[in-house]
Amino acid sequence: MKNIAVAPRWLPYSSIPTGLNIRPLFRLFSLLIILFTPYLLLAQNAPHPSFRQYTTDDGLASPEVFHILQDPEGFIWISTDNGVSRFDGYGFRNYGLKDGLRENVIFEMQLDTLGRLWMQAMSGNLYYLNGQTICPYWNNEVLLNFKNRPDTGKGFIVEGAGETVHIATLKYGILSIANDGATTSYQHKEPAYSQMFENKGKSIYALFDHGEPERVQAYKDSLHLQNLYFPVYMYINDAVWSFHDLFYASDKFYNAEAFFLGEGKYFFQMYHNLWLIEDGKVSWRHNFPFRILYAHLMQNGQLFVGLYGHQGLKIFESLETFREGAAFSCLPGKSVNYFMEDREGGKWLATHEDGVFYAPAEAIMVYDREAGLPDEKITAIATKSEKEVYIGLENGQVWSLNPETETWKKLPEIPDLGAIQSLYFDPQNQQLWAGRFNLFYWQDDQWIPRPIPKEEVPLIKANRIRGSPNYKRLWLYHYKGFMSMEPTLNQFANRYKYFDHRIFAVQEDFTGRVWIGQSNGLFEWKDGALQERQSLHPAFSLRVEDIALMPDSTLVIATKGGGVVFWKDGQFDQITTKEGLTADMLECLYADENGVLWAGTLNGLNRITGTWGQRQVEQITVFHGLPSNEINFIKTYGEDVWVATSKGLAHFLNKKKSHFFPKPILASVLANNQVLDLTKPLAMGPDKNNLTINFFAINYKMNGEIPYRYRMDSGNWTQTLNRSLNFSELSPGTRCFEVQAQNEDGIWSESTFLGFVIKPPWWSSWWARILAVVIALLAGLGVYLFRTRQLKEAHQIQLQITGLERSALQAQMNPHFIFNCLNSIQNFILQNEKEAAILYLGSFASLVRSMLNASVSGKILLVEEVKLLNNYLELEQLRFKSRFTYEVRTDGNVDVFEVEIPPLLVQPYVENALLHGISGRKTGGRVVVVFEKKEDYLEVSIEDNGTGGMPENGQTPKTKNHKSFGMSITRNRLELLSNNKEKKAVNTKTLYDANGQISGTKVIIRIALREVFIK
Repeated sequence: MKNIAVAPRWLPYSSIPTGLNIRPLFRLFSLLIILFTPYLLLAQNAPHPSFRQYTTDDGLASPEVFHILQDPEGFIWISTDNGVSRFDGYGFRNYGLKDGLRENVIFEMQLDTLGRLWMQAMSGNLYYLNGQTICPYWNNEVLLNFKNRPDTGKGFIVEGAGETVHIATLKYGILSIANDGATTSYQHKEPAYSQMFENKGKSIYALFDHGEPERVQAYKDSLHLQNLYFPVYMYINDAVWSFHDLFYASDKFYNAEAFFLGEGKYFFQMYHNLWLIEDGKVSWRHNFPFRILYAHLMQNGQLFVGLYGHQGLKIFESLETFREGAAFSCLPGKSVNYFMEDREGGKWLATHEDGVFYAPAEAIMVYDREAGLPDEKITAIATKSEKEVYIGLENGQVWSLNPETETWKKLPEIPDLGAIQSLYFDPQNQQLWAGRFNLFYWQDDQWIPRPIPKEEVPLIKANRIRGSPNYKRLWLYHYKGFMSMEPTLNQFANRYKYFDHRIFAVQEDFTGRVWIGQSNGLFEWKDGALQERQSLHPAFSLRVEDIALMPDSTLVIATKGGGVVFWKDGQFDQITTKEGLTADMLECLYADENGVLWAGTLNGLNRITGTWGQRQVEQITVFHGLPSNEINFIKTYGEDVWVATSKGLAHFLNKKKSHFFPKPILASVLANNQVLDLTKPLAMGPDKNNLTINFFAINYKMNGEIPYRYRMDSGNWTQTLNRSLNFSELSPGTRCFEVQAQNEDGIWSESTFLGFVIKPPWWSSWWARILAVVIALLAGLGVYLFRTRQLKEAHQIQLQITGLERSALQAQMNPHFIFNCLNSIQNFILQNEKEAAILYLGSFASLVRSMLNASVSGKILLVEEVKLLNNYLELEQLRFKSRFTYEVRTDGNVDVFEVEIPPLLVQPYVENALLHGISGRKTGGRVVVVFEKKEDYLEVSIEDNGTGGMPENGQTPKTKNHKSFGMSITRNRLELLSNNKEKKAVNTKTLYDANGQISGTKVIIRIALREVFIK
């Protein structure tokens, strides 16, 4: 442990005289203060803010709370005996063992220059929050060097980011620990003393009694005999101040404590004695019969003092009024450990047993049972002046309030039944009227009934009392009727009684016209009768709950279901929930002298301002501090607004709208359920286009009921109460998400933006598009070139086919064939076989004609091909004197009347079978032609039983005497038509008998099906 040299003590002059002869006089003076000075800390029926309480039922880690602070992002951090809680206005996130916090009881918290949260456990050990993980202070082990230290943390101060840490103890005083673990203590010659250490606006308080036990005890005993406390040393900046003569005048024991008030001011409390120390001097000493847990001067100059022993919170208007005892209490029955003012001016109070209490800035003050009223339901209000306000309660009592002194006076009981239905103060005659069951007025400090002759009584009781604009008449109305009364003349008039429809409102305007609101709409009282006025506006046929008269003579009608309607000179302006009204079902209206309309509903209060077509609605609800949204009556006087609710009387000043609202915070962004790192630019692939965006805004006034609006890529706004949005299948490109939050006054915050990029798929990128265009162009060029070449080749093939067909015709119709046929005919004639000659000549003519037709046509039916072959074989059979037989047949799978084939493909091979296959036989020759359909081609087989024919390689045999041009031409045609290069278009096979001798030849022709035409 390292010691530091102590600066020379500067002992300032104290306003409390010292000296043994004078000290008893001060003791006597202090005793007289205790006995005879009334300590009026709480004025009777003092109001309080409408607090919102958070406990374990709301998610708080524990109801025993020690400290509260707000971080730079606006989160509220709360230390408890069960870990630390973070609050965002919606819920609590609790930190404990699973997050790295090794000890549950956390007394104090602080932020370092990096914005990290530091916390001190009961043992004195420190922890800090790094991201979402709690880490132990790297020098916690240094504290182990200080043995027998009481297991109670007294506070700490972090300099920078932990470079130096100052820790307060109850045995070793103030300990300053450097980053490397080097320790500094601040020791003095006395064996026991107190220390207050201030650094950069923070203060801690410690005790030192680490010496020889006998010497320490003897020193304590000597001080006790003199009613003196330990010397107090204060370390403020570079100065050291000391106080050695703080004596006390009470034997009630509890530990001394010091409280940093701010601006160089300290409270030092010992027993019931309290010292104010300013700038190193004791300014005054005061007897204070409460133990302070925390004290601080707020930004508005008020002094807040949290008390031990369920004494609540004392609020003093200033430090100067503290000794006068003029204060009011909040949270009676609670022990207030700590309080804090957030950046919006809201107050946060930590209690020892009941969690956290919150009151918004410019809080609405509430008078209820906690403030001393016997009944919370306020039913009527009347104002006499800014110093005198009357309220009626549901229990039948009437109270008067002086708002300046916060003093209440209960008026005598009204000798009647039921709740106070109405209060009205007549400024013309300075008369207070009350309607309970009957009508009463206040005079000579008593309630006097106002009897009404029975024959003139249309009412059972006076529900409402309303004065005329000129204050000459009172209008008394009840659901069964109404009447007017002139108080000065004691006369009743305008009597009306009706049982079918209830009456809810009566209002006389500046011209003397009287308007009546009933359950079936708006009426005018004229010439002693009700005149219907429902047709003037659609809302006027609804139930009219109240009617108000504006200073400019505008009449305002409050309806059940249609909101409020402003009406003047035939001009109407209807305000509903679409314009921001809290509800379309109205309860009451009040028009103040400044032209502001106050509209009460069961969903809160509405302040309506503006002119025709430009009226604006400001909502005031429990979010703003109203004790209840159920509004019974409204009254203003000057800038003061009084609101009767079912949970107390609310009072506030007519205020302007709040335009402050922090913009929303992006909590997380998920792409396809994967969390994205928001600290980096967001660029997602095309398969990561399903986004979930989570966000929230911090506005503790609104208690988690914050409206939001959002849009994508500067589109139209969409409103929602959700804090999580899903966007599925977002299109590629640079996108921008924008979200705003709305505050309690309807003002939208600045936008929070989330920019991100969804990459297009590779085939949609610019380079892919360029590549696709290039490929398409190249492919188009390739197709064009290929098709051009294909057309050219087809043209050449067609030319070849045409030439071959011409050659085939010429080949088939060769002179040798013609000569043979004519020779046969001549032979028949010479032998006088006229019939045979005629038959042969007819067949020859038919054959020639068929061949000519086939050679001209590009295709013929298979039946025609078969007929041509039969005709040809028949003619050859006649010429060869029936030396052979023939057969031409088709397979059953082939439809000869549907299939078309190129002409003159088979005939040359049949001719070859006759000339080269059986020409050497005198009898018994045979030729068989068969057409069959195979897989993807038409197969034609020509089989003969001759002793010789074409070689098996399919080539035409060349002899000295004959050269077959028809065979070679036909084979070329078949190869051109073939689409299968692996299978030959013509195959020739030599047939053998059982003895191995040649028995014939078989030629197989294959014609591709794409060339076999189907009609």
